[in-house]
Amino acid sequence: DPSYSNIYNIDLKYEWFMSKDELFSIAAFTKQINDPINLVVASDATGTQRYFRTGDAANVLGGEIELRKNLLTNEKNETKLSVGVNATYMHTEQDLKDSQGTYTLSFNKSSDKLQGASPLLLNADINYSPVFGNYKPMATLVFSYFSDRIDAIGSGQLGNVIEKGVPTL
Repeated sequence: DPSYSNIYNIDLKYEWFMSKDELFSIAAFTKQINDPINLVVASDATGTQRYFRTGDAANVLGGEIELRKNLLTNEKNETKLSVGVNATYMHTEQDLKDSQGTYTLSFNKSSDKLQGASPLLLNADINYSPVFGNYKPMATLVFSYFSDRIDAIGSGQLGNVIEKGVPTL
């Protein structure tokens, strides 16, 4: 089917559950995407962005680390204060090939990073869960960040449209 890509992946992961609420995890992964489909700025008068099959293959290689740790617990060993962090690094590369049809794709390079994939992802949180009788409120402060990534691949002499990474709290 020309509207799908085949994706093959291998994940290797080690997880250590220090308690029912605590975790340490480290992982490595690789993915191969055959016939990748990407959002591309078409080289026509409108500069419209459309999805195209842009090459034969894309490859992803990365690693991830995660930690969830209790800082304070109550007398029933229930979590009152905890922190968590998750970080992922990915190296991506795909081949680009020109195509003719209703819309012409002409790239000025033979490869690029994968559209939509950030090389770096960071997430962190702090949770506070006090207990007042039967009332168990939870307050969470969350931080999230992704590094700059390609939002749309530029064809012809158009450059890539880049989505800037913005930290969020």
